[in-house]
Amino acid sequence: MFSETPTIQFRAEQEICPIDKQDLKVFKSSTKKVYSTVIGCFFAHQVELYCPQHAEVGVFKSKRLERIVAADCNFAYDAIVEIGKLRHLHHYQVEEIKQTFIQKYDLTISNSGIETLLLKFITYLSIVHNNSNELIKAYIKAQGGYILHLDCTCEGDSPKLASSIDALSGFVLHSARIRSENEQEIVEFLTSIKDMLGIPLATFSDMGRGILKAVDKVFPDRPHYICHFHFLKMIGKLLFEEENNHLRKKLSQAGISGSLKNLKRELVKKFNQRNIKQLDTYLSKPIKNRGDLYFSDVLVYSLILWILDYASLGNGYGFPFDRSYLSFYVRLQQAIENINNALSLFPHEAEQNDMLWKLRTLILKITDDKNLKMIVKLYQNKVVVFDKLRHALRSAPENEHNGLADVSISTSKTELKLIQKAVAEFTKYIDKEIVENKNKKLVNSYKLVTARIKKYNSMLFSDPLEVEVAGKKRMIFFHRTNNILERHFRAISYANRRISGNNSLRKNLKNMHPSTPLAMNLKNKNYVRLIFGDELNIATKFSEIDIETVRKKITEIKIEKCYSSRKIKKLIRKKDFLFKLTNAFEIQANYANVG
Repeated sequence: MFSETPTIQFRAEQEICPIDKQDLKVFKSSTKKVYSTVIGCFFAHQVELYCPQHAEVGVFKSKRLERIVAADCNFAYDAIVEIGKLRHLHHYQVEEIKQTFIQKYDLTISNSGIETLLLKFITYLSIVHNNSNELIKAYIKAQGGYILHLDCTCEGDSPKLASSIDALSGFVLHSARIRSENEQEIVEFLTSIKDMLGIPLATFSDMGRGILKAVDKVFPDRPHYICHFHFLKMIGKLLFEEENNHLRKKLSQAGISGSLKNLKRELVKKFNQRNIKQLDTYLSKPIKNRGDLYFSDVLVYSLILWILDYASLGNGYGFPFDRSYLSFYVRLQQAIENINNALSLFPHEAEQNDMLWKLRTLILKITDDKNLKMIVKLYQNKVVVFDKLRHALRSAPENEHNGLADVSISTSKTELKLIQKAVAEFTKYIDKEIVENKNKKLVNSYKLVTARIKKYNSMLFSDPLEVEVAGKKRMIFFHRTNNILERHFRAISYANRRISGNNSLRKNLKNMHPSTPLAMNLKNKNYVRLIFGDELNIATKFSEIDIETVRKKITEIKIEKCYSSRKIKKLIRKKDFLFKLTNAFEIQANYANVG
């Protein structure tokens, strides 16, 4: 904005002592450089005033300057907001934020400075959110109440990130880092929400024991529903996880996947890319190409590619909906049938069939296993039953190709009735199988399924809830899945991978500010309008927060920075590592002995 960095004068607006009405005196003046995305870079010269006779009233500073920049910061509130938006709305990396500030605003900021301001942004946002409880509560009341969706995400021994969303408004209500998904920690989490917003119309979650017990304790008189997707997932594991694990071990021991890849590479050495590119021609016009020297080998190559593409049969839901090991085994069986048919057409001594025989021998190592055939048959029978329940619940449809990202989360009253009827019919079918089937393993598995359906039936289905809003009746439908939170966590996970380049959810959760999910609310126009009035007012709202509140909040946040494994390897690989380690132990021991 300016050819030279200007100096802007700021003087305390309060010029008269509130006690004796005498003119205030100059306490001190100071100058600091301020970086603003709106004004640009400038020097802020501030004159502070006080009353010599009444020191207890304190020192008066410029309110105008306080609305632009915090006392302990050189970057204006608008700059903090811009950095936060670039990170949480557009998933910019630190270096990208840095370059944006240089190119767009002609402002230079260090990487560590950006990290500090990102921490401040989420801290300010969380304080504003918590201070807006009454606004959010009034909004929720006006919509007829709120439906609490609850879930946790983690990886391995990482801390868990608990988050909650109101299904009606789409607002992220609360988030926190917890050590484990035990009852007590979830109770504390839910109690915080209860204190802020009151009791929900209903709660919704997966089937975690800690969550189920905690919800029953905090909201005992409210209906609690479980996610149909997670219920099906539990049924699938109950039915055929044992068979799936057995098949996985057998395939791994046989090394079939690696052997197929080796054979594929061996074939590629025999012909060039031209032959591979003509694969479609080989298949569509075989008569025209039958004399080609590599004709048979390219066909074998294509069959191997088809076998190894078994994962494409899945829909992105994961086990037990996507059964990759079973799909692999079935393709091996189908390939054997194809190979046998092909070999029957040629004289066995023909040289061009060498690779076909080699592939057949390789596959038969696994498909000729009689014990494995029996296990796979049992597996397939159980899958038939699972898929019948899957179709009855209309959850995780097989025609989707992007997993839960494509699954609808809304349900009509008519659809709910149809689903309930279909599940009732499934129960009759499974009861009949229990009576008529002679396979004890299958019968025992079916009994477990019926027991689970009976146990959770009341938590699977809900009638629409009728509430009164402003004198008018409103019908509220409950979601059948917890997909609203699944999508929420996937968005956070994607953002962290984009930002850090790190696929480890464990590391990202340790480095993440526990209130980070609240930033998702900035994508909700109704939330922004309710809390800030307008997106341009976010900086103004931040400036109204007491600086000591921010400082205290930041000191309470515990973000565990993961030390780089590269740095550790570099350290321990130094020649003098053991010498330094011994020396350090010696120094520590001497200190302890003296103490």
